[in-house]
Amino acid sequence: MAGLVLPVYADEAKTIVVPDDYPTIQEAINRADPGDTIYVKAGQYNGSLVIKQSIALIGQKGAVINSWVIDVQPAILVSANNVIVKGLTIDNPSASPPWKFKLGIHLLGAINCTISNNVVTNCDREGIWLYQSANNTVEGNTVYSVSTGIDVGASTSNIVRNNSVRYNWIGIHLYNSAAENTISGNDLDHNQYGLYLSSAFRNLFYENKVFNSELGVDLTDGSYGNMFVHNNFDNSKNVESSLSALNVTNTFDDGKEGNYYRDYNGVDADGNGIGDSPFTMVTQGADITDHYPLMKPWAGDNLPPVIIVLSPQNATYTKSAVSLNFSVSEPSSQLRYTLDNETFTITGNLTLMELANGNHTLVIYAVDLAGNEAAPKAVNFTVDVPMVEALPILVIAVCALLVAVLVIAVWLLYRKKRKSNLLGNA
Repeated sequence: MAGLVLPVYADEAKTIVVPDDYPTIQEAINRADPGDTIYVKAGQYNGSLVIKQSIALIGQKGAVINSWVIDVQPAILVSANNVIVKGLTIDNPSASPPWKFKLGIHLLGAINCTISNNVVTNCDREGIWLYQSANNTVEGNTVYSVSTGIDVGASTSNIVRNNSVRYNWIGIHLYNSAAENTISGNDLDHNQYGLYLSSAFRNLFYENKVFNSELGVDLTDGSYGNMFVHNNFDNSKNVESSLSALNVTNTFDDGKEGNYYRDYNGVDADGNGIGDSPFTMVTQGADITDHYPLMKPWAGDNLPPVIIVLSPQNATYTKSAVSLNFSVSEPSSQLRYTLDNETFTITGNLTLMELANGNHTLVIYAVDLAGNEAAPKAVNFTVDVPMVEALPILVIAVCALLVAVLVIAVWLLYRKKRKSNLLGNA
């Protein structure tokens, strides 16, 4: 007896298996609806892929994509939001003809995508390339034997973490106004350049291991406002910069701790793990100084930060504006607070405005650079603004009303007098 065939609706996510349901990955992508998952079984698959809608593309171990691509078309091009690419191997073992380039995974104008646990190798150009893309996560990938391991250009607020990037010309490259990205926990080994920044602004680099490169960090072309902390550097030369005055805005410590450098020869007399003298790296431009160099390679942080709230206290305030003044014991990757169950993201101290009379509950949350969450700090306070605070406004309103009445009265009196004069002259 034939089995019952149930209808599949577009709003019901389904799983498509390649090659069981469709012989090629691109055909499965073309037939998929937003929210669907395409599962690729182990095997060799030729040809480039284009993803233009929100799907998950997940490979079984041994699922390999081999593509020869004309011009700059990558093996996988993602131009949609909310896409997942996971568990695939991109390997182009054959040499490219001189008129072709081989690329790996490219996000172009994509938002909220996840590229994870893929292997990308034997590409002429970028292994993983983000361009004009935001709020994406690139994690747990292995990229080797390519030109640039991970490229982030004209992109903001992306997370690049826990990737193994080895034996490439450049490990991780940020350029063309790449800003406010977080680069953490990556293993960058045996690259010509570990980290290369060109016109990159306000990015955070922490807990990266940059070893066995000709140059660990290269700062060029107006890169500013970048922070490097808790990284381990062991390279032929650790830091180089062609920047001049702008270079002072790139910091290599957080005011308490810096980075580990194999060639730092300072001492630690008090045994706190931090060198007693700053480490100044002479560069082509302005000197770079780590004021708190680490004596040993950074091995991670398992201690959560501590939050101290100075204001508000558990008290009553007679004004509708109350200062939020607090400190966190170490640099934070996330800061937020809830006020009466409404959540706000913050970067530091501020003033709570236009608070209503009554009781309020404030809770502050913090997460350090290693992902450790602080114990939330709660404060209950009361706002009781007396009526006298509203009196000046009332007085101003009454005065304005009296002035208006007086003006109208004068105007009416003038008209009455003028009318009388006209009648008398008639």
